[in-house]
Amino acid sequence: MKRRIDLPQVEEVTLPELLHMRPGIYILILLVLALLLALFLIAFYPGIRNGGRYVTFTGSLSESGVLLDGTYLGSAEYQHFVKSGSYEVSLTKGGEVYARFPLEIDHPVFLTWLFHRTLATPEVPLSLSKEQRKAINRFNLEQIVQASAILSYDDRNNYPPLFANLIADMKAMELEEQTIKETLELALLYISNATMLDEALQAIERHQFALDGNLQIVLETAKELFASSSQPKTMGMRSSPLAFTAQKTVLKAGDLQIEGYHYPKTTFVMGKEVLSVYPETTMLGVEVSTEAFSLATLESTQYQWALFLEENPTWEASNRQALM
Repeated sequence: MKRRIDLPQVEEVTLPELLHMRPGIYILILLVLALLLALFLIAFYPGIRNGGRYVTFTGSLSESGVLLDGTYLGSAEYQHFVKSGSYEVSLTKGGEVYARFPLEIDHPVFLTWLFHRTLATPEVPLSLSKEQRKAINRFNLEQIVQASAILSYDDRNNYPPLFANLIADMKAMELEEQTIKETLELALLYISNATMLDEALQAIERHQFALDGNLQIVLETAKELFASSSQPKTMGMRSSPLAFTAQKTVLKAGDLQIEGYHYPKTTFVMGKEVLSVYPETTMLGVEVSTEAFSLATLESTQYQWALFLEENPTWEASNRQALM
């Protein structure tokens, strides 16, 4: 028979009360508070600390820049996070501001890190002077000129849609038909590789641009230049000797006299006959006409130029815009 074991007497364990609440109650309250704090930190605090929206800016011109209260934000082609507040937005192209409008960003707070709040601005009408339209058009042309310096494009050298931008911007700015044709003709002359040619053809087809006259000739010439044919054709005009000799003369401007030569009005071929392969085509012979002019034998000194400006103030640097 097993011996009975007597256990020692112990005091009953009683959890202390808090604010006259039983332990089960205040532990439950603490758990609820911890849950609410975690919910606040996860769902609300990030939005309160950094509230705003991801804004898509809609520009009327291609590859527009965005200024927020005068500070450059980035390209309008991308979405930008803008903090809550009131702003003045300026859209630019080629350094010219073409649209301004106010922007109000509210302060969403719930789960903003998980669900991005977005906003797309409406398209704003263009507000451009004639000079600003010229400057933007010139900027697009300069982009094409710079791109033509690269003779081949690959994964490392990505080619942007320059001709598409040029045509779209000219139409958006409502330039005159003659200006559009002359601009496009000049741009096509800078095609220096097959990538540029393909993009130009796609842009012309996409915008349903009518080709006629010189535009068609320039485009057909570009196609010949970058064709894969192994038998390139000859093109251009043969140069010929000038049919005149320059006559010695004296250039006079008040008391200033400089020796020089006088050239009569004439027409001649500049360049030579070449194969239709780049870069030989840079020497392509074309017919050029010049008016009569005189040219000094030596470069003018600063003193001579100062004397000339005294007699002809319209040639001052301050009047450069009018001269151009």
